[in-house]
Amino acid sequence: MKFRTTFFAITTGALILGNFSVEAKMVCWKDKNGVHTCGNAVPPEYAQQSTKRLNKQGVTIEKTARAKTGEELKKEREMKREQAEKEKEERRIANIQARKDLVLLQTYNSEDELELARDGKIAVLDSRIKHNQQVIAKLRASQTELQEEAAAIERSGKPVPETLRKDLDDVESRISKHQQVNEQYANEQGEVRETFIADIARYRELKGIKSN
Repeated sequence: MKFRTTFFAITTGALILGNFSVEAKMVCWKDKNGVHTCGNAVPPEYAQQSTKRLNKQGVTIEKTARAKTGEELKKEREMKREQAEKEKEERRIANIQARKDLVLLQTYNSEDELELARDGKIAVLDSRIKHNQQVIAKLRASQTELQEEAAAIERSGKPVPETLRKDLDDVESRISKHQQVNEQYANEQGEVRETFIADIARYRELKGIKSN
């Protein structure tokens, strides 16, 4: 009787240990019907699914994500490529800014020098505008004379000579061109002001100068 009891205890213990060993290796997955199934190993047809590994107490100790589809892998590669291009562009912009900062600091020793450079460039463009205005004024005077000459000829009942018409067209064209150039100079003045506003702000930032 004692022998049977001992044998039963040993056998039961072996079974329990065997069950613990199996449970320690237990893996769970979903079958084709969506039912949670557990076993010692995942069947090949479900190998691409997400799985959970349980310990002997039935607690999840490891999770394995399902294998990604071809479309998901393609999208992931595309996202990585876009991120790499974005970072490359950010580095390029940062390098350009670093070079600009170096030139700014090496070119100007103070904010006053920046303002003097700005005023100098604006003054040069202003001088060109005034010169063009003088040219335009002279052209308008010539235009007036030619128009009066053409009017006098028409009043006499004679046709206006072709050469006179060409002279009038030429004067009008030259006036228009000088006006366009002046508009361009005015735009350049605006661009200079905007550029130096940004440069002065950046210079203050680099030098740690607080704005008033």
